[in-house]
Amino acid sequence: MNERIKKDAEAFISRIEKKEMILDQIHILSPVSEDNEFLRVLDIYPMTLVFPYIPKNIKKMRISSAMKRLVEKTGMIFLYEETVYFLDPAIFRSFWDLFGFSKEAIIGFADMDGIGTDLANQSGWRNLYFAQLFKNAENPVAYATVEQCGKYNIIHALHRSTLDLGVKAWDIADALEKEGAVTTKWEFTTRKVEIHVSMPLEISGWRQALVIRDSEIGAESLTFYAAWKKGDDDLLYMDLFRCRHRSKTNMEQILGDIHGLLKKSSTMPMPPIRLEDVAGKMKKTLGKKLFQKFTFYMSQISPIEDDILTRAAKFAGKIKLDDDQVRYRLALGELVSKEDKTC
Repeated sequence: MNERIKKDAEAFISRIEKKEMILDQIHILSPVSEDNEFLRVLDIYPMTLVFPYIPKNIKKMRISSAMKRLVEKTGMIFLYEETVYFLDPAIFRSFWDLFGFSKEAIIGFADMDGIGTDLANQSGWRNLYFAQLFKNAENPVAYATVEQCGKYNIIHALHRSTLDLGVKAWDIADALEKEGAVTTKWEFTTRKVEIHVSMPLEISGWRQALVIRDSEIGAESLTFYAAWKKGDDDLLYMDLFRCRHRSKTNMEQILGDIHGLLKKSSTMPMPPIRLEDVAGKMKKTLGKKLFQKFTFYMSQISPIEDDILTRAAKFAGKIKLDDDQVRYRLALGELVSKEDKTC
C-alpha cells in the first residue's frame, strides 16, 4: 500500500481510542441558554434520575465556536469521569446498535437538535429520554469511539462491543496487494472506511476491483463489493458479501470469500445498454428528487463522448448519501449482469 496513505492512516488511528463507559454514569449536559462564549447546561445524571423530574443542577461552561457548532447540531454534551466529551452528529447512527432504534427513529433524534431556551425545548425532553434509556439499558456497558482534537474529545459512536477500527480492512488490502492487486483509493474518516483495490483483470476498458466499505468506524460489519471500475471513481457493483465484526472469522476465510466473490463476477457481458434502459431501472431505484437529478445530469452534464454505461457510472459521484450511492451502483451492475443483486 502507498506509504503516504499508510502514514496518513496511522496518524488518524493514533488520535482514535475506544473507551469503555458505563451508561448510567454518563452525565448528559443539556443546553439551556448561552451567553457569548459561555453555555449554561442542565446536568442530567441517569443513575439518580427519577420522575417527576425537577431541573435544578445547572452548570456554566466555556465553549469554543467549533465545539458550539457541534452542540447546536446534537443538543447535548457528555461528562464522564470528570472529562467533557463533545458529540459528532453521527453518534445517533450507533444508537441502533445500543437500543435497536429504527432508521426513522434515529433520523428523528438527529433532527431534534439545536440550543433551546429552557428544558421544554425538543433537545431537553429528548435528553431526558436518553438518560432514562442509559439508566435502564439491558447492557450497561458501551464503548465510545473517541477522537482527540487538540484539547477536545469528540465521541463519534457508541457501541455494545469494542468492534474494529479498520485495521482488518487495511490488512485485507495488503494481503491482496501481495497477490498482484493495487490499492487505488483509501478513505479513512470518522464517518467511514473505504478502500478500492484494483485487480489485474480488464475487459473493454473496465478493470475489475474490490471495494471494501465500513459505514463508520465501529460499525457492525465490513461489506465487500465485486466491482468494475473505469476512471478514478466510476464504478458499478456486481455482487457483495458482508463480514460481521463480531463473527468468528480469520484472514484466510475472508480472503477465500473474496476470491469466490471476484471469480463469480469475473465476466462482464456488456449487453447493449440504452439510456432508456438505465432511466427505467433508476426510476424504480432512486427517489423522485434524485431521479430528477439523474435525468438532468444524463441529458445536460454527462460527457457526450462516453458510452451510456460510463456516463451513468459517473453520476454515482454526484450522490451524497452513501446508502443511495451503493443502491445506484448495484442497480447498474444488475443492468450489466441481468441479475438482481439488491441488498
